[in-house]
Parts: sequence; C-alpha cells; structure tokens
Amino acid sequence: MGSLINGRFVLTRSQSVIINNNKPSFTMNNDLSLNPNLRRLGGIAGLCVGLFIISFAITSESLGILFVPEVMSGGSIDHWLENLHANAHVVRLVMFFPVIGFSAMLVAGMVLYQSISENSWQKNLAMAAYAIGIPVIVSGFVSHSSLINQLLWMPEQFPGMEKDILLHATFGMDHFMLINFVIGPFFAIITANTLMAWAALRSSFLPRWLCYWAFFVAALEILGLFSIAFPVLSFAQISGPLTMLWFALVGINLIRRKG
Repeated sequence: MGSLINGRFVLTRSQSVIINNNKPSFTMNNDLSLNPNLRRLGGIAGLCVGLFIISFAITSESLGILFVPEVMSGGSIDHWLENLHANAHVVRLVMFFPVIGFSAMLVAGMVLYQSISENSWQKNLAMAAYAIGIPVIVSGFVSHSSLINQLLWMPEQFPGMEKDILLHATFGMDHFMLINFVIGPFFAIITANTLMAWAALRSSFLPRWLCYWAFFVAALEILGLFSIAFPVLSFAQISGPLTMLWFALVGINLIRRKG
C-alpha cells in the first residue's frame, strides 16, 4: 500500500496523496528513472536498431541487393535481378533484419518519449511521426520481401514471361524506393528524430553532442532526398547509417543512465 512520511502518504506506482491542511491533492510522477527495466528495454531496442539495420545495409550493399535509385528515373534494374538470383539464400535471410530493426526503432522512440519529462510540442509531434513513418517502413520491407520471394521462383514457374516479370519487378522496386528514399526518411529521420532530439536538448535528457548529431543527420537526409535528381548529392545517403548509429548510442545512454 504505502507509508506515511512527514505527512506524505506514498503509494505504489509513483502515486502520492499529500495531506496539507486537510486538503488532499493527487500527483502522478512520470519520471521514467523510477522504472529502470523500461529504460533498459529502450536501450536494448536502440542497440538492435544499429545492429540489425547496419548489418542489413552492409550485407545488401556489398552484394548489390539493396536499393536501385535509378529505377525512380527510368533506369534499368537488370543488374539487381541478377544479384538477387546469385545470392538467393542470403537475400531471404537479411530481408528480415530491417523489419526487426525498424520495429525496435519504434520501441526506442516510445521510451524516449516517456523519458523526456518536459511536455513539449516537439516530443509529441516526434512521437506522431514515429507512429506514422515506422509502420509504413516496416510494411514496405514486408511487401518487398514478398516481391523478392516471387522474383526468385517466377522465372522457373513461368518461362517465356521475362518481360512481364521485369515489369512487375520494376513497379515493386519503384514502390520500395519511394518508401525508403522519401516517405520513411521524411517521417522517421527528418521529422521524428530531429524533434525528439530537440525535446531532449531542451530538457537536458541527452548529451548536447548527441542531439546535434541528430540535427546534422537530418540536414544530410534533406540533401539526400535530392540525390536522385542531382547525383552529386549522393554522398548525403550516409545519413542512413549515421541515423542507425545514433540510435545505438542513444541505447547505450539509456542503459548507462542512472537515477
């Protein structure tokens, strides 16, 4: 139940009734530091973001089975299809990595939202952006995994339909690229991460350098949105791995945080 300390009756679950001049008042403490297990969950989730998504990016990029930006400007995806068939077993395995990683990103974002004590429009809008963007990203990877699985067996099942299969694959890749080059980054990186870091900076919840890291990555991501039309900006695509590394560092900060 609780205990009476200096006229304050303390209940469980961080609730309290304060007796003052026979006028009781009710207060609720939302400080997540009182729940280290939840904070630890957010830390582990942040580490999973870095581990699974960076592993996926390195493996996919090295095998040429990740993104095909040229498809959004009418380019060919023939080389991508060749790489898929040459690495079929690896492709089927690694496509689950981003599903796990981005799901963990939503968990980390929710813990950050609960951890930042100051109630601000920045963290509220950030949480809304996470809630919109991450499910779209995850569903995009699930759909893309289904597409890849179809592409791996369709040529054998439907010989002589190479042109139809290529058209199907082109539409699927264009849909995937739209999500992962525009919609996903806009909500999850440019909007959500930036505003959550801003809220963390205002409340001094995260180190200043870690908050500025998020601002820098968001600026790179904005440049990256134009890299399809202006290839000279392709260097800005490093914002993706930097974002996942940011989540890993946030995860470490949550795990090590005391009190």
